[in-house]
Amino acid sequence: MVSSISHDLRTPLNGLMILLRCLESSPTFAKDLSDKFIRPSLHCADYLLNLINDILDYTQVNFHEELRVVYEPVNLRRICDEVIELLTMKAKIKGIELLQ
Repeated sequence: MVSSISHDLRTPLNGLMILLRCLESSPTFAKDLSDKFIRPSLHCADYLLNLINDILDYTQVNFHEELRVVYEPVNLRRICDEVIELLTMKAKIKGIELLQ
């Protein structure tokens, strides 16, 4: 049941991510708008997709299937910049200043 719901969530999410990537790469779309809205939206969608994939992995473990752990290098600076960018957007919506 959970895996079915997770798969159903991935389909529209992938469609949304494709649309956002098309906008981001469009030469007619303003770069400042892309940096302000499209890129953070892509990060959020990617994060949500990773959560859905984690749910699928968890259901596999519960059904006694093998769980693979994959270690990957990460760019911590990039991750921190993305978090600050998302929090800054949220702060602006709430009309507060985010101090860094």
